[in-house]
Order: sequence, then structure tokens, then C-alpha cells
Amino acid sequence: MFRNARKHLKASIKAAKRDFTQKLLSSKKPKEVWKVIHRMLHPNPKRLAFDPNKLNTFFAATAERTLGITPSEEDERKEIEKLIDCLPLSNRKGFDVRPVLYEEVLKELRQLRSDCSTGPYQIPVKMLKPVADILALPLTNIIDTAIEKHLFPTAWKTARICAIPKGNQVTNEQDLRPISILPVLSKIYERLIYQQMTAFIEGEMIMESNISAYRKGQSTIHVLQAIRDDIVKAMKRGEVTMMILADFSKAFDTIKFKYLIKKMNHLGFSKNFLKWTLNYVSKRKQFVQIDDKLSSEVEVRFGVPQGSILGPVLFNIYVADLQSDMKMRGYQYADDTTLYCHAKPKDIENNQ
Repeated sequence: MFRNARKHLKASIKAAKRDFTQKLLSSKKPKEVWKVIHRMLHPNPKRLAFDPNKLNTFFAATAERTLGITPSEEDERKEIEKLIDCLPLSNRKGFDVRPVLYEEVLKELRQLRSDCSTGPYQIPVKMLKPVADILALPLTNIIDTAIEKHLFPTAWKTARICAIPKGNQVTNEQDLRPISILPVLSKIYERLIYQQMTAFIEGEMIMESNISAYRKGQSTIHVLQAIRDDIVKAMKRGEVTMMILADFSKAFDTIKFKYLIKKMNHLGFSKNFLKWTLNYVSKRKQFVQIDDKLSSEVEVRFGVPQGSILGPVLFNIYVADLQSDMKMRGYQYADDTTLYCHAKPKDIENNQ
């Protein structure tokens, strides 16, 4: 009986691995396919031997290590709320969130990817999509109530962190990359807000065209082609190109809420939406899971939530004014910034 049970278990595991691999290899995205191939050719034989609580504390303190500050030095939430009330009204057309419709929520539920990882509550998408028609109405009421009260539900602010090795050799916490997995239903709420925000940003053209990341119809190819064309034109004029390539360290993790709110106010977002944004980014928590071991929850005091829908948009807003004081052309793609100018070889010293 034992041998038969063991044989059946091994066969089931083998079949599950085969089906899992075939599903991933059938993806239409080349990047995902190559990830699977790399994982198969270079498997990681060692299990992570880290204390989840210590690892969670390490990940949560990324901003403090990078910026050299402590959470006590950061403005408290009440002070930022007072700041919002005192901020001047922007000259731009204001943006505020409108209530969402049942049809919009239902559409987003049906479009959820079935292969998404489950968040901290272990609710798989496969259980949500078959009951989308029933779930959409109460979910619409929850979202509209949250919009009316300018808040993001606390239950949707907790992230499950999976530690992924950066390479084959893992000797300390710095060799691990935290992957944040958020509750599935929070993605519905974020997606609906994201659609309204991007419509405002593109419609009012409040963001320069040379900020390309996380924007529809733009990619790294557009940035590289634009830079190449400028360099080629300069060469035809007999000029050389001087370029600065910058990459922010821990860019998403080190955003300060106070400055984010100020920049959003300058771009024309209403005070009600600023309060909503503050509620969205603050009081977030995370825990680390290694195999079946869970750490305790730790509050994250800096940065936009990784793995979120709105995080990249908020980051774009945070760095949108970077080029305002620059006297040279530049392109920004997420945390990569390229600044350059052209000059005749004999005039290089005069163009420093």
C-alpha cells in the first residue's frame, strides 16, 4: 500500500510539473518563456535558510538604509493631512475620482489573469472569476464607499513577500529580491483608479512626452530610437554628444509621502484625491513567507507599494519635475534617466 501510494504521488507530481511547464512555455510573452527556460537549465537546489522575521525587518528597512534616516524623522500622517488642507489650489483643471460602475467592476473581474499568485488571504483568481456576476455588485458598493470616504481598505494594504535569489550564491539578505504579492481584489480597485488617473494625465498633458515608462504606446524602444536619432543628427552637424546615465538606487522604496503629495498638488490633483493617495500609500504592512513559515507583519513607512497598479504611476509623478531645472535634453524611463547635450569638439570646455 505504501509503495502504491508513493508511486501515485510521484506520478502526480511529475504530471503537475509537466502541465505547469507546458502552460508557461505556451505563453505569448517571450520574456516569460525565457524565464522558464532559465529556471529549468539553472535550478536553485538550495532552500532559503533565513529567519522570516529578520528578513522581513531587513526588507522593510530598505529606505532607512538607503536614505540614512529613521522613520521618526519622517513626517507623521497627521502633519501631512494638515499640509494638504493648507496647500494652495492648483491653476490646472483639478482631478477627482468619480464613483465606479457595476459594469466596470465586472469587466475587471473577468479580465483578471487566472495564473496570478494569491495574496496574503490565499484567494485564487480561479475561485473569483466563475462568480464574477455575483461578486461585482457588493464589490462595486465597497469601492464606491471607499472613494466617497477617500480611503483604501486596510485589509487590502497587506502584502505577502516572497524572497527570490538574485543569483546562484545566496550568503546574506542582500542577495535576495523581495517580490510583493498583494490581495487580488485590491487590483480591481487600483485598476479602476488607474484608468481615471491616466485619462487625466494624458488628457491634460501634465506629464512630458520624454517620460516614457508605464505609459500606453511607449516603451524602451521609443526612448532608444529618440536618443539615437538625436546623436545621429548631431554627428551630421559635426558635434559630439556628452551624456549622463543615471540609475536611482531603490527608487520605488525611498519615495517620501510628503513630497509626493506636494508634487501631485502642483500637477492639479484635488485635495480629496490627495487625501485618498495619502491613505493609499500609508499604514501599509507586509510579511515574509519562506516555504510554510510566516513572519509577523511589519509596517512600511516609505515608498509606493511594489507589485501594485498605481505604484508606477505615482513614481512617474514623483520624478516628473526632474528635468525642469536641467538645461539639456533628457529621457526618463522608470528609475533610469538619460541626460545629454551636443557641442562642437572645440566648444566642449565652454559647454560644461
